[in-house]
Amino acid sequence: MYATAGGEEEKMNQAKRIIISTVLAIIVIYGAFAIVSTVISSRLADIGALAE
Repeated sequence: MYATAGGEEEKMNQAKRIIISTVLAIIVIYGAFAIVSTVISSRLADIGALAE
């Protein structure tokens, strides 16, 4: 959308909002993945400790 805005302020602002929202969503997704991975690894380590 940014490339086809043709200098129109409204389209450029909308494109910037879309880009910012997309980047923030990717950051949230990676953060959630990191948290879930940490919790799962922790739980699996606890289960392994109990089995020994």
